[in-house]
Amino acid sequence: MELENMAQPSFILNQLKQNQQPVSKSQKLELDIKQSNRFSLPSSNQNIKAQNSYIYCIRYLSMSKRFKIEHLKDSNFVEAIQNIQNLNGRVKVMGTIFKIMKLKPYYFQQYTEIKIADSIQNEEICYLEDKSGRIKLEFTNCQLNLPNNTSKTIKVEDLITGIVVMIEGQIVGNNIVNVQCINLPDFIDPPIYKPLNQTTYVCLMSGLNYDLENNTTKLRHLIQYLQGNLYFGYGNEVSSNISLIIIAGNLYGKQRDAKSCLTGSIKQLQDFKQLYNQLQENIKGVDELLNELANIIPVAIMPGQNEPVSQMFPQSPLQRAHFGESFENNTKIKFLTNPSEFNLGNIHFVGTSGQNIQDIKKQQNIKDQQDIDLIEMNLFYGHLAPTLHDTLIQQQQFTNDPFIIEQLPNIYFVGNMKKFGTKRLSNNLRIISIPQFSESGIICLVNLSTFECFSFEIQ
Repeated sequence: MELENMAQPSFILNQLKQNQQPVSKSQKLELDIKQSNRFSLPSSNQNIKAQNSYIYCIRYLSMSKRFKIEHLKDSNFVEAIQNIQNLNGRVKVMGTIFKIMKLKPYYFQQYTEIKIADSIQNEEICYLEDKSGRIKLEFTNCQLNLPNNTSKTIKVEDLITGIVVMIEGQIVGNNIVNVQCINLPDFIDPPIYKPLNQTTYVCLMSGLNYDLENNTTKLRHLIQYLQGNLYFGYGNEVSSNISLIIIAGNLYGKQRDAKSCLTGSIKQLQDFKQLYNQLQENIKGVDELLNELANIIPVAIMPGQNEPVSQMFPQSPLQRAHFGESFENNTKIKFLTNPSEFNLGNIHFVGTSGQNIQDIKKQQNIKDQQDIDLIEMNLFYGHLAPTLHDTLIQQQQFTNDPFIIEQLPNIYFVGNMKKFGTKRLSNNLRIISIPQFSESGIICLVNLSTFECFSFEIQ
């Protein structure tokens, strides 16, 4: 489970030299995306508005079944938090973590000047809740036991709201427990990885942040590389074997603030017209870019934070109306939800555009953690977006919690991270951190026949 350093060109060349036969474009394997409807809005339940407490209850009931049976048979185990009131000594109990942060950055405060670093303060208070009540948690040299049979020391600032845990500790006051140990739910084994019998790559990228006002040289070089007209030698053999491009969010660039345009002066009216024209040109430019990409390789697109769709999780696919030229000329573009779950052959993928990990960063001390470590912990929690209903807003049409990880994927990727990273957690599971292309020029390539993953920089 060590982090693999696959960003160096020497690594790429060595991997390409091993057991790889050049494949002509006519022999390129076509991959059919079979998308799950797990994160699609239920059309029959559009008028259902599930309460947050109901979703938390569903999450707790599902996750509580994953703890080891020996914990439940322990003489110190207490089934409900309210039963702790009349007890003394050591206890073990399950519940959902809830943090009270003095400067918690709620989603409706996203445009204020509160910084993420400012929201993590020593004044944080942590509770454990179930449907019967809550208890206050105190931490002194507390150990977090991970599903991979390792442990680490944690403090209250290392926890996040929404995760279901089992705590072990000493009752030190009225509804107050000093926690010595926290257990996470058991890991679910991913499906057996069944490699393709032909060298085939999937190209993962995110954060193209298309904006005509910025330099689009990297995007032009990307198209030339995918066409095989850039990076000769072994690099061309990779590009000729790429069967699918997946764009994990932020296809569009972030537009400048329009607040100053929403009043009636002549100057502000001109600013609004300029902003509208800029949006129109960027939408047209993205359409042309996708048309060029799809003429080379099929493309699948997930929405992100900058896209013109609802920002509530899960996000619906982008509207085809924005891509008139692309759909008029070809049918090799597929729109996915965010998060998205799909199969390529027998290989199971789950991916997000990064909002779930970015929101975890708002509540957690991440000074010494890489993005890839946060992605790994995300799987350990057993939930793709545990901070939903707290600092991340969710669609209310669901009567269940689709973000509970019922089955681990073979490949879990997260877009719009700071840097590239990958870990192979088992023979059947790999996680990938995808950086923003506009800043790094990096694309991630996954070999579906060998399960290897590396980055490639487009300059």
